[in-house]
Amino acid sequence: MTTRFLGWLAAVAVLAACGDSSTAFTSGTGGSTSTGGGGSGNTGGSNTGGSHTGGSHTGGSNTGGSGGGTCGDGVLDPPGEECDDGGTVAGDGCDGSCQLEPVGQTCGDTLDAGEKCDDGNLLNGDGCNPTCNFLTQVTELAVGVPGSILTSDGTYLYLWGQGGNCQIHRAAIAQCAPGSCAFTPFVGVGGCAGAPADGPGATAVLGPGGGGLAFGAGKLFFGDGHTVRAVDLGSATLDVTTVAGDPNRCGQLDGVGGAAVMSDVRGLAYYGGLLYFVDANMATLRSVDPQSGQVTLLAGQTPNDNANTNYDCATNLCCGNTNPGAPMNSPRYIASDNSGSLFIVDTNGSAIRRYDIGSTTLSTIVSGVGYVDGVGAAVRMDRPRGITSDGTSLYFGEQDENTVRQIVVGTATTSTFVGVRGCAGPANLAGMSGGDGSQSWTGNCNAGAVAGKPQFAVGAISLSFDYGTKAIYAVATGNRLLRFE
Repeated sequence: MTTRFLGWLAAVAVLAACGDSSTAFTSGTGGSTSTGGGGSGNTGGSNTGGSHTGGSHTGGSNTGGSGGGTCGDGVLDPPGEECDDGGTVAGDGCDGSCQLEPVGQTCGDTLDAGEKCDDGNLLNGDGCNPTCNFLTQVTELAVGVPGSILTSDGTYLYLWGQGGNCQIHRAAIAQCAPGSCAFTPFVGVGGCAGAPADGPGATAVLGPGGGGLAFGAGKLFFGDGHTVRAVDLGSATLDVTTVAGDPNRCGQLDGVGGAAVMSDVRGLAYYGGLLYFVDANMATLRSVDPQSGQVTLLAGQTPNDNANTNYDCATNLCCGNTNPGAPMNSPRYIASDNSGSLFIVDTNGSAIRRYDIGSTTLSTIVSGVGYVDGVGAAVRMDRPRGITSDGTSLYFGEQDENTVRQIVVGTATTSTFVGVRGCAGPANLAGMSGGDGSQSWTGNCNAGAVAGKPQFAVGAISLSFDYGTKAIYAVATGNRLLRFE
């Protein structure tokens, strides 16, 4: 087991002790030994936390070391396996033997193989990030893209949500250039007219969106209001089906398929045969089995109106979830590490929380209102939105501060990845690559001169790390598409 992985476990334990209290939740379907198909996916924005599209992985199966199990089956089998993303393809954070592929192991000395940069330190904001895999260059690819929720599969970027005309769109990554990234409809009839309806992708009726996106088991899952739906990527007609939930009912009630009740499905993540999602209004984490449609509450405050009797569907005001002791306030985004941990952005709670699938324990990684970079409990955040992971670090947006921040999980260190806190840069960043100073913007901010660093007039709200290009793609306020390299 790698040194970084051991450090990661220790850091999580320390942070759980220093932060909010941990709460255990038991569930018959939430364990890491759950069986299921082909791979794991992080949600890239809302809403989603990542870009790992395990459903598209190919490759044979290997024996998972001394811990038993089969590498590549999407089920973590320790101690032989450090990860299992449902595939055996190297270079995606989990290698063909189900060992982690952490980045930055030798960062901070001189440039080594596999590093994009190394400036001799572990600082951010100087043109090379603390894990030596980003130059922190920022490029604006497009303005007014059709959607606010983002994920990727190494070949395409997928968009869903606000501005998407009730359709999921996609664009070929290879054809995206500064100022130009052409998205075309992928599924959905468009027009936002009529009740939601399943069917072939070209004629299926989708809602206005706003939920997350996640790949897994050969499907693209998406949150659509009070439902979880899926696109069958193996179908010639890209058939759309409703996995669970009822578009005409809202609240919280576990059940199978259409008998399950949800309120505001947001971030999605697929792991070990289960799809995980957060319900922002109900402040809960739940899972759904794509095969059976069983929906199960995993963590969060259980509202008093669990039978859906005290909920105003028209205004989305939940009257039952008012307990100040609720472990989550407003969970909206989620990312999976593909090894049994889910990281949840609690936007209005100014916190990032971790749910351990194996122990069914919810803990707090960082929390506290403000803006302070540092280690462990000293960190403060303003209003985090969006989250993704490259297998070693978490990256999340600070919408109101115009920055994206990085948490190196193994060292529990948070720093500002790109942007300058509170600084509003040019309204149009087309072609900007400020990390190397080539098109830097100089001005006064926070009583000091700022030069050579990319700055934003808008905040990132959805992020996706793409293993194919080793870049982070983000949608910012105003539906601006950015790339971080």
